Amino acid sequence: MSRFGKKWRLQLALAATLLPTAATAQEPSDELVRALSFKPRQAGVNYEKIPESQFGECKVETKSRQDGSGFLVTGPAGQPLRWFVDTDGDKRLDRWCFFNAGVEVYRESDLDGDRRADEYRWLSTEGIRKGTDDDGDGVIDAWQVISAEEVTAEIVKATASVSEPQFQRLLITPAELEQLGLGDDKREEIERSVRDAREQFADWARGQSVVTRNTRWMHFGADKPGLVPEGTDGSTQDVVVYENVVALLEDNDEPRQLLVGTMVKVEDRWRLIGLPSAVNDGQELSERGRFFSATFTNRNDAAPTVASGMTKALERLVKQLQEVDEDLLARDGDLEQLNAQRADILEKMVVEAPNEQERQQWIQQMADTVNAAAQTGEYEGGVQRLVDFARRLKAEGAADDDVAYVSYRALEAQHRVAMLSAKEDEFDKIQQRHIESLEGFVDDFADSPEAAEAMTQLALDAEFSGDSDRAKDWYGKASQSFGDTVSGEKAAG
Repeated sequence: MSRFGKKWRLQLALAATLLPTAATAQEPSDELVRALSFKPRQAGVNYEKIPESQFGECKVETKSRQDGSGFLVTGPAGQPLRWFVDTDGDKRLDRWCFFNAGVEVYRESDLDGDRRADEYRWLSTEGIRKGTDDDGDGVIDAWQVISAEEVTAEIVKATASVSEPQFQRLLITPAELEQLGLGDDKREEIERSVRDAREQFADWARGQSVVTRNTRWMHFGADKPGLVPEGTDGSTQDVVVYENVVALLEDNDEPRQLLVGTMVKVEDRWRLIGLPSAVNDGQELSERGRFFSATFTNRNDAAPTVASGMTKALERLVKQLQEVDEDLLARDGDLEQLNAQRADILEKMVVEAPNEQERQQWIQQMADTVNAAAQTGEYEGGVQRLVDFARRLKAEGAADDDVAYVSYRALEAQHRVAMLSAKEDEFDKIQQRHIESLEGFVDDFADSPEAAEAMTQLALDAEFSGDSDRAKDWYGKASQSFGDTVSGEKAAG
């Protein structure tokens, strides 16, 4: 029977016992042990794993939430670990969610009701990939959503294992190429390049020496994307491209680079249109881009920056961050100290970021991970760290949206930590203080995307309190001012 059939048996067992929580801390129930034993079908997912010695401190509960009814597994600090859910009400589990540091990072879904996953999604800090599996064999057949950064990481995996299917699903398809609306000459040029890449990949991967099974993808390197305007060489629409993309790698502490070349954007996914090239130290590649002319030079020894514009200092920080992340995943060491160290590194990366886009990326990652660690009790200093970080950003003249992003996460963490340690007679007072903080946040950051989320939270609180007029007022403000955001759409609905 499939793995998902076993999950259904788990559902029946749980439903029969109607256990609101797991067994005592000394004796974890069989259901809890089996729930924690389920693993993602896709390799390399960074999700939270609990040592068997701590199983007794976890619990499993039946829950009904907005996305359906199912079974929530929580960890020693109350953080969510797994969420197995029936989303369509047919009494069968059809979504399996995995969390890391309290944040959902990966999910598998059965969309056609055959009890086998046919969609795999990476979420939050793990990226944006969404892959489909048409035959239910556990192998992704196509990417529906994938970022340029994730494409380069997938190339490295495919090259290391000489996996033709893994590489070929990164290449632009004939239908996608037609969708771009390129002129005849450019389309035929790319068709030839893609055909050659399909035919030559295996031989190239076996013959190159830059990527080995020990090689780790470290960072995506490229200048900002460019737009090829409608009418160029007979094209019928604008096309967004990256030229001279580089994957920055490490192999046994030795930095390496792989020239990925040109990538094009098709809807929510980035596509390859040719073979990558291995780059050796000091090598200059006169890479005439498919759409723009450019020259890429590897100057690892001659200059403080690499071709992507990432400084040597930032390269070192990326490496340090990955090492700390590995220790956190293994829960190897003092979690408070490791989370503080991670925050230190991310703050330095904000300073070293070569452009505003990357600066914002590191700011958000800093805020999200510290928020999650604080809420799960793994970083007691996390709330104050976020407050101080927001103040520093404001003092340095950072964009209002960046300050708002960090400030809102500080509010979330502060409220969660206070509620976890509160006595029952303190709940109302803490909730009222949180409402006042949210109202102050809306006043201070009225135009930020986070204001929409704050307004929605205020509306929900009013709704639960029976104040329908105040709830309608907040929902109306959120939908009117932020109708194109997720929170605004929720408010409108």
